[in-house]
Amino acid sequence: MTITPAELVFINETRETLPRGFYEDASTDQLQFFIELVIADINVFPPATTHTLLSVSQTGNRLAPIVKFGVNVFAQLFWQMKASLQDFTYSDQGLSVNVNQVEKIGQSYRNMLELYRLQIVNYKKTEISSMLGKGASLISPRYQCLGSDTTILLLDGKIETIGELYKQEAKNIKLYSVSPLGLIVPATALEVRLTRPNTELVLVNLDNGNNFKCTPDHKVMMRDGSYIEAKDLKENDSVMCIDTKDKRELVNCNIKSIKELEEKEDTFDLIESLPYHNFVLGCGICVKNSSLSQFISIVMGRAWTS
Repeated sequence: MTITPAELVFINETRETLPRGFYEDASTDQLQFFIELVIADINVFPPATTHTLLSVSQTGNRLAPIVKFGVNVFAQLFWQMKASLQDFTYSDQGLSVNVNQVEKIGQSYRNMLELYRLQIVNYKKTEISSMLGKGASLISPRYQCLGSDTTILLLDGKIETIGELYKQEAKNIKLYSVSPLGLIVPATALEVRLTRPNTELVLVNLDNGNNFKCTPDHKVMMRDGSYIEAKDLKENDSVMCIDTKDKRELVNCNIKSIKELEEKEDTFDLIESLPYHNFVLGCGICVKNSSLSQFISIVMGRAWTS
């Protein structure tokens, strides 16, 4: 792998900000890959961008300090969890890291994560202004979405539409989640976001008489713990569903039909519903959440389960 002089300078400058134990004995290629993962992660924040290590390493690039800060934040977090660059591997399926010991993330690190996220959001606002000026449309491939009148089953027994939760600017939302083994557990979602304006929806009809609206790519949890995008669901598919009255048992529920809707709507989703990255709708069906960031997902998920 050829590294340009500018990229090498950027890598070395970034290395100087990291905990020594995190990068010790790691090659330049390993550190380069870690930096590129952070850049790739920034790229998927809406609107999607195509920054590279080469472009970020150019003199005067406005994203460069954010990338360095992000690399430092995640290095600190993973090092706190006893993971160094030597623990990271990469395959076609994505990033994986072997962590032998997981520790709680302190509030100071949570604050760093939030500051990092806000820096990206502010940077992307300028990207949005630029893209809209050129007539571009903004769709986040990372965010899956629900219709505004889709209901959410909350931990206190109430049922609220996701649109109302968005208007309330709800944070740290207590709700229900289902583990891959079918255990019903409490969960906390960070917030609700408007994910896609004026977008296509499908109506998912269930054999128990209930239904919900979502984007065709929203992932629905199947009875075996796997996920299938709504558009790929078929009649009689068995989906994960809890008893919304008892809230302690799973019940049988199958897909009746999937219908494409003509009218477009603004859509919303819950962000980072931890620990299992899913949540239960008012009709009892369990669906996947949207993620802020691949790294934030990994870090916050490990902190929750420690």
